[in-house]
Amino acid sequence: MPCSTSSSMTQCRRGACASGMPGLTEAATESLLRKAKKSVSEKIERIETEFCYNLQITSDFTPEQKIVLTWLLSESYNPKGFSDKPFLHAEGDKEYLTEVGPRLNFSTAWSTNAISIFHVCGLDNIPRAECSRRYLLHCSEALTEEEKKAFTSFVHDRMTEQPYLEPLASFKLGIEPAPIKTYPVLSMGREELKELDAEFGLSFDDQDLDFYTHLFCDVMKRDPTDVELFDIAQSNSEHSRHWFFGGNMVIDGEKKPRSLFRIVKDTLTEERRKNSVIAFNDNSSAIRGFEISTIQPEHPGLPSKFVQQKFMSHILLSAETHNFPSGVAPFPGAETGTGGRIRDVQATGTGANVTASTVGYSVGALNIPGYELPWEEKWEYPSNLAKPLTIEIDASNGASDYGNKFGEPVITGFTRSFAQRIPNGERREYLKPIMFSGGVGQLDDRHLHKGQPEKDMLQCCGPLHLPLSDVAVFAQSPFSTTGCATAIGEQPVKGLIDPAAMGRLTVGEACTNLVWAAITDIEDVKCSGNWMWASKLEGEGAAMYDCCEAMGKAMLELGVAVDGGKDSLSMAAKVGEEVVKAPGTLVVSVYAGCPDISLTVTPDIKHAGRSSLVFVDLSGGHARLGGSALAQTFKQLGDASPDCDTALLKRAFRATQRLLRERVLLAGHDRSDGGLLTTVLEMCFGGDCGCVMEATTENSVMEFLFNEELGLVVEVDDAKVAEVLAAYEAVQVPARVIAKTQVANRVKVSVNGAVVLDEDEKALHDLWEATSFELDKLQSNPACAEQEQEGLKKRHKPAWKLTYEPRATPAEWLASASKYRVAIIREEGSNGDREMAAAMYAAGFEPWDVHVRDLLSGRITLEGFRGIVFVGGFSYADVLESARGWAATILFNKDLKAQFEAFYARPDTFSLGICNGCQLMAQLNFVPWKGIEEAKQPRFIQNKSGRFESRFVNVRVEKSNAIMLQGMEGSTLGVWVAHGEGRCFWPDDAVKEEAMRQNCVALKYVDDDGNVTMEYPMNPNGSEGAVVGLTSPDGRHLCMMPHPERLFMKYQWPYWPEEWESPVSPWLKMFQNAREWCERQ
Repeated sequence: MPCSTSSSMTQCRRGACASGMPGLTEAATESLLRKAKKSVSEKIERIETEFCYNLQITSDFTPEQKIVLTWLLSESYNPKGFSDKPFLHAEGDKEYLTEVGPRLNFSTAWSTNAISIFHVCGLDNIPRAECSRRYLLHCSEALTEEEKKAFTSFVHDRMTEQPYLEPLASFKLGIEPAPIKTYPVLSMGREELKELDAEFGLSFDDQDLDFYTHLFCDVMKRDPTDVELFDIAQSNSEHSRHWFFGGNMVIDGEKKPRSLFRIVKDTLTEERRKNSVIAFNDNSSAIRGFEISTIQPEHPGLPSKFVQQKFMSHILLSAETHNFPSGVAPFPGAETGTGGRIRDVQATGTGANVTASTVGYSVGALNIPGYELPWEEKWEYPSNLAKPLTIEIDASNGASDYGNKFGEPVITGFTRSFAQRIPNGERREYLKPIMFSGGVGQLDDRHLHKGQPEKDMLQCCGPLHLPLSDVAVFAQSPFSTTGCATAIGEQPVKGLIDPAAMGRLTVGEACTNLVWAAITDIEDVKCSGNWMWASKLEGEGAAMYDCCEAMGKAMLELGVAVDGGKDSLSMAAKVGEEVVKAPGTLVVSVYAGCPDISLTVTPDIKHAGRSSLVFVDLSGGHARLGGSALAQTFKQLGDASPDCDTALLKRAFRATQRLLRERVLLAGHDRSDGGLLTTVLEMCFGGDCGCVMEATTENSVMEFLFNEELGLVVEVDDAKVAEVLAAYEAVQVPARVIAKTQVANRVKVSVNGAVVLDEDEKALHDLWEATSFELDKLQSNPACAEQEQEGLKKRHKPAWKLTYEPRATPAEWLASASKYRVAIIREEGSNGDREMAAAMYAAGFEPWDVHVRDLLSGRITLEGFRGIVFVGGFSYADVLESARGWAATILFNKDLKAQFEAFYARPDTFSLGICNGCQLMAQLNFVPWKGIEEAKQPRFIQNKSGRFESRFVNVRVEKSNAIMLQGMEGSTLGVWVAHGEGRCFWPDDAVKEEAMRQNCVALKYVDDDGNVTMEYPMNPNGSEGAVVGLTSPDGRHLCMMPHPERLFMKYQWPYWPEEWESPVSPWLKMFQNAREWCERQ
C-alpha cells in the first residue's frame, strides 16, 4: 500500500518515475524552466516535479479503503507513478529540492472537493487533505542561498501558500490566539490612535482620527481594544459605507448642491423607472423582462421530469471590482472577485439564475520579455503588488477558472494597458489594477422581493471566430428569441485631459456598443456605474465630480439611467517616494431587453465583394486625437479629448435600430480605440476578406484615420446603400460610403486620392494579434501558441458540408403524451444539464433531472429510462483528475455500480457523455467496450496546450455504428469545445488498432478544408489521431468532448454559412436520431 497510516498524518506522492508522468505536464515544466532561468538563475538546467497529498486521518484504513484511496490518488493511466515515498531526492550541492503548499491555517477549496469525494466513497476518516508541490532543480553549479529562496518564492503565492521546510506531521499550527488588548487612548489621546493607525494599517484619515478620539475619550470614556479598531476600520471604510460617494462635496471652497450619489440616482427619473424593477436596493439591479416559455424540473430538488412552464422572467445585472486583492495575489484575488459577484447575482430577490459574465482588466505596462514596445518604460514597481504582466495573465485566468467551473461563460469585456508620465510630471499607471467582473442573469417575477427575515432565521464572431463583437446577447429560453443585450463603455485615458468629456464619452461608447442588438428602446436602457479613482488625492475628487456630473447630464439627455454600481476609491500605490495614481476610471455597463435576439448583427463582413461600408460620423465635425491609442504609442497624451454629442448619438441610435429591425444591415462596428482604420480592419479580419477604402477629409490623414470620436461603420449590400444613407439623412445624421468590400485578402486605403496603406490583410491581422500571442506563449505551451500564430496566415472560411438535410422534429413526437424517458445525470460541479435537457426535449424526449445523490439514496433508479446522458461541467472542480471523483462515486458504491452495469447491458438503452461526461464514460469503461484492462483503457487527459480551450472548431462525422450519428457520416461542421483535459490518449496500441477496426471513432477534428488535422488550434487538445469522440461497437454508447447540445438551435452558431438554408441546426439531428432509434426497438 503506497500510503502509511502510522500517525494522524500521511503523505502520498504522485510524480516522476521511469514509467510515469511528472507532477506538472511537460509543457508546464518547460515554461517554468524558462521563467526560472530569467527570474532566478541561468544555473538552473532542468526541473522535475511531483505532487504530494497530505492527508489528515482519524483512524487506520481498512484494506478496502486502501484500494479506493490508491485508485483515487493515482493517475488513471499511470498508477505506477504513485507512492508513499518521495520520487525526488536532492543529491549533491548542484541539486536543490523545495516543497510548497497551502497555508495551514485554513482549509482550501481543493480540500473541500477532495473530502467530498473521499466521503462519498466511504473514506470518512479523512477530515482534511491538501496537495503540495515538490520541485527538484538540477543546476550547472550550486545555487546560492539567495537564489534558493528566490526560486521558492517564485513558485508559490505568498498570500495563500507557504514553503514546507520538512514533511508535514500535522495541520495544526501550534499557535494560540493572542489575548484581546486595550490601548491607552484615554490617557494618550489622538497621537496614540494615530500611531495605532500606522502600526495596524487602519487607513484612518484626519477626520477619522478626530471622530474616534472624540468617541472613545468623550462619549464612551474608555480605551478601545484591538478587535474594535480592526472592526471599525472595516465597517466604516469607504468600501462599506461610501462616505466619499455619499458625502457633501466642497470643491475650491464651494459646496456642491448634490453628492455623487445624488447625481447618479437622479438619472433614474420617474419616467425612466417604468421598466425598472430593482434599483439601488439589492445585490443586483433588474429591469422588466418578457414572458417566456421554458422547461424546468417539475419538482426542483427531487428527481423529476422537465416540464414546460410560462412565467415572467426579469433581466438583472450586477457589476463590481476586486482590485487590490487581484493586485496582491492575482489568481485567487480574481477568483474570489468572480465568486463574490456570482453570489450577488444569485442573492437577488429570493434567488436568481446566473447566465453569463462580463470582464475587464486594466493594468500597467506589460513589458513582455523579448517583445519590446517603444512606448513602454521600465520603471520601478512596488514590492507588495504583482507586476502588470503577472496580473494580466493570472487575474484573467483566475476569474475564468472560477466562472468555468461554475458554468458561467464570459460574453464580453475589455482589457487595457496604460503607463505614461503625463505633461505635469505625474506618473500615471494601473499599479493597482482594475479587475472588473459583471454578471447578467434572470429572475422569476415570483422571486422579485425578499421576505422579511424571521427571528433565528467572453463574444466571438465570424468564420474565424474572432473576439470582435461589441455587444453580448443571451436568450432567456431555448424556446423563445427574447433575451438581454449588454455592453460596456470605458475611456479612462481621455479623462486625463478632460474628466467631463470622459464621462460623456464613456456613456456614448457603451451605447455605440449596444446599438447592434435590437432592444426595446434607448430609454429602456439601464446601467451599472463602477468608479475606480484615487479620490482623496489632490485634484482627483474634483475631477471625479466633473466626470460624474457630465455623465449624469448625458444620460438624462439620452434617456439612459443608472440603477446600481460600486466604487473603489483608493486607486494609487507608492513606489519609493512617488505616489503613482491610476487614471480615474468609470466603467458603464448597459443592459436592455431584446424582443428578438436574432436581429443582432456582428462586426464581421458577410457579403465580401457585394457590399459597401457606410461610415456614420458622430463626431460633430471634430477629429481630436487626445487620449488616443495613436498618442499613446508616441508617449503622448494630447491636448483635446473626443467628446459626445448626445442629441446626434440618440438620433443615430434609433435610426440604426430601425435598420436592424428591417434586417437591412449585414454587419456593424463602432469607432473607438484605434480609430476608424482599426474599425474597418477589424471588420475585414472578422470576415476573412479585404476592402478598398477611399475617403476625402479636411483633416490630416492621421487625424482622419486614428481619431477616436464616436462613430459607426455598417456593412450594407450594394443594392441597399441608398436606402441606408437616406435613413440616416432623414434624422440629420452624417453618413457616407467609405469602402467597398472584396473577397481578396488585401486592404487598400486612399485618403484624398493618395494611397496611405496597401497591405495583405493576413499580415495586418498578424500584427493585430501579436501581443495576444506573446501573452499566450507565457501561459500555455509556446509551441502551440507559435503554431496557432503561424497557422493564422492560412486560415480561411471553413468549407463545411452536410450529407443530409436538417429537419424540424416531427410535431407528433413533440405532442406525444407518452415520450421516451432520458435521465440527464449530473454530479456536484456539473453545469451542462439545462442545455442538454433542452436539446433532448426539442428532439421529442422526456428528459428527467437526476442527481447522482438521487441514485445513491434510492429516490430513483435507472430502470425506467431508455437513455442516460452524463453532462458536461467540472465535477468536484476536476480535483484528483477530471471525472475521477464522479467515476469513483459510481465504481465504489456497490448498488450504484450494479445499476449502471445493468443499464449498459440492456439492448434497448443508449448513453451519451459530453465533455466531463465523456471523461467519465472512459473512466467507467463504457467506451470503446467493456472489459479493457484499466491500464490499457483510452483516456482523455490534459490538453497539449496546457490550458483550458474554449473554441469553435471543425469536426467530421466518421463512419461508425453510433446510433446518434446515423445519416450524418461524412459531414463536416462546427462545434463548441470547452475543456482542459480533452486529449484522447491511447496507452495501448493494440486497443487503439482494434477500436479503429471496429469503427469506434465517431468524430475527428478537421481543418478549414475538411482534412483530418493534428494542427493546433484546429485540433484543440492534441488528440491522437484527431479523435473527438468514441462509440461502442454496437453504437449504443457514445462519448465526445465537444458540446453539440450548445448548438441545437440556429442562433447559437457564431457563424452560419449563407448557403445553408435549413430552418433548424444540423446538430439537432443527432438527438432526433436517438429518438428514432428508440422507436425502432
